Amino acid sequence: MASSKAEQTIYSPQSSASGIYEDTFTEKELEELRELAVKILNENEWIAPLIPELVIRQSVEWYAQLFIGNLLKQINPKGDEITLEEFKIVAENYLVIYNLNGAKWFKEAFELACLEELKSHFENINVLSDANLKISPVHVTSSSGKKTFNKDAQFKVWDEKIINGKHVISLDDIGDRGTTQETIRERLVTDGALSTTTVNLVEKIVPDDIDEEHKKKHSPDIALLQAAYHFLLGWGLDDGKREATRDFNTIVILDSKPAESIISFQGGLN
Repeated sequence: MASSKAEQTIYSPQSSASGIYEDTFTEKELEELRELAVKILNENEWIAPLIPELVIRQSVEWYAQLFIGNLLKQINPKGDEITLEEFKIVAENYLVIYNLNGAKWFKEAFELACLEELKSHFENINVLSDANLKISPVHVTSSSGKKTFNKDAQFKVWDEKIINGKHVISLDDIGDRGTTQETIRERLVTDGALSTTTVNLVEKIVPDDIDEEHKKKHSPDIALLQAAYHFLLGWGLDDGKREATRDFNTIVILDSKPAESIISFQGGLN
């Protein structure tokens, strides 16, 4: 079975090649960030806004349109009108998986965007299953010493029975070294996937001079947004200790000092 890995990562039109998204935050977003910083963070922690919610949602909508559009083209490359039953026959061969817990935010936005796109083509669509589209959770984490598939990851939630014979799209929240998605890809191929497409919400721009342990080893097929190389929170990204740090509606930088060139908010001042 071939994995169909792309030679070069595709980015959304909303992505910034520099990984910085300047002057695009609303006053409401900035005020919400200020309040959450006070509520969630400690006094020695600062956050700085990096990617606004509108940019994130627009990039997810772009990918949903690309995904649904590719399925439609398989049925009728000329773009002629097709029936829902024709679409369902093709969709039956596809499976979308998303990695718990971080990619849950990405999955929910993608699911909604796909639903809106399907409604623009077909009647009587209320949920994705009405079009035979399936989205299932997996839970693949970096290894803590226990080997379950290879040395890089543990497969805590995984159902190989639903993978065999499917074209699988794997959604994850963030990529830096790229080992999690590549390990997922290898496992998908082993379990009989017809093809694989790895999609990250955010892909970090890893500096060339970084130490060997943190160098980028694999890149996804599609990454919606590039981000500067910082510790990031929000939209499912957490600090590994506080679940509430996932809940920022924007993606923010976490640091122990204020950012030099952009506005920052200090934690724990209430």
